Amino acid sequence: MNSFSYPYRTTERDGLQRQLWLSQNDCSRMSVVYGGHFLGKSALVADALAGQGTVLSLSLGGKNDFLALKEYKRHCGKGLGVFIPRSIGSLEELFDFLCDEAWKKTFSLVLDNFQEVPKRYPEFCQHLARKWRSEAKRTKMNLVLICGDESAAEEMFFADGAPLKGLGAAGFKINPLGIDFLRDMLPAGAEPEDVLAFWQFTGGRPDAVRIALKNEAVTKQQLLDLFMEADSPLANFCEKSLYSLLGKNSDTYLSILQLVACGVKAQAELEQRLGGMIIGGHLAKLENEYQMLRKSRPLLGSPDSRGVVRYSLADPSLALWFRLLYADGGAGVQASSVLDNYIKEDLKGYLIEKFNQEGVFTSVGSYWEASARVSKKKLAAKVVAEEKEPDYIDIVALKGKKAMVAAVCPNATDFKKEPFFKQVDTLKNGPLKGYTLDPRLFTIQDV
Repeated sequence: MNSFSYPYRTTERDGLQRQLWLSQNDCSRMSVVYGGHFLGKSALVADALAGQGTVLSLSLGGKNDFLALKEYKRHCGKGLGVFIPRSIGSLEELFDFLCDEAWKKTFSLVLDNFQEVPKRYPEFCQHLARKWRSEAKRTKMNLVLICGDESAAEEMFFADGAPLKGLGAAGFKINPLGIDFLRDMLPAGAEPEDVLAFWQFTGGRPDAVRIALKNEAVTKQQLLDLFMEADSPLANFCEKSLYSLLGKNSDTYLSILQLVACGVKAQAELEQRLGGMIIGGHLAKLENEYQMLRKSRPLLGSPDSRGVVRYSLADPSLALWFRLLYADGGAGVQASSVLDNYIKEDLKGYLIEKFNQEGVFTSVGSYWEASARVSKKKLAAKVVAEEKEPDYIDIVALKGKKAMVAAVCPNATDFKKEPFFKQVDTLKNGPLKGYTLDPRLFTIQDV
């Protein structure tokens, strides 16, 4: 088994160190490190800059603005060995002061939780942009902005009209640790069920991987035992990452996530299960702000009905937390059976992620048909018709005019050939007409 320590994410780490070198030997540089929550962005930046000169690290979230500014000033003054005037009364004024200091010395300024800026410091992005355009070529600051919200990063740095677009920022997108990396963490010859379980229980999040390896949990049974033990560090990490984002009074969000984790995928059915509650805004927030849900449509399908959209949890380890510890008061001694009940769904998610990471196909997803019409009356959502079981292909992967269409069945002996090829014919004569189709069956042996 390989040890899990830096360096990993070597491409991003090397890129950050190059930005630092350029800031010290040429002029100021800006980097944005962005991605989902709890993926080790701050730890990566800290490691890349360690021992490379003065580093001022400020977290822009979680404190009263007045108290936070006092802390920022105290930290920056101590780090630079300078007195920061009491008259500085805003983040914008502090940044101006630090830019002036960057005329005299080189240092790194790390602004963590930068996704909070539009809400807490609405003038800061425009101010930073103006100051950077006028000062960057003449100063030596290594500015690193850490953004824990992909949609916020897009709006601030990359979209048309974004306030920080065009400033030459190097972008480093941080994803969960890749499937190949996770496989390398396991003993040689690990069983397929263990490979899948390591992905399920860690979700590719660095801290979860560290916890599993530290506790020598590398098989399916070891991981399940660790997750279900009293005061489990692995389960506690999942719970911490969940509640630190949702906060208190989050019952509706938790209920939605539980239902999705346990197989309720469509908005209409979710609203029906929640007593007719309208949850469009909740779903959007869970998808875009908290990044806990993924919304998907069938590959090459028609988006003309809300019944087409399906939701899934973005993190497989959170899905396990809801199934094993939250739903129905916890799985208890039935945990192994509960885990096995969802093996097909998790295997399908694993394989889609695997194909996306390999980059062989240009598009990877699934195919299904709209299953219901929805009628609203007196703020209630109710499924009023469901004519048939929807056609469903577990995996569709496209490259040019070629399409791999696959069924996912953990055990080959359970595969039902006739319904699958009937669905393949539906695609061949419909959305994939003109494509060369390659039907496949994937089992647990294909992880």
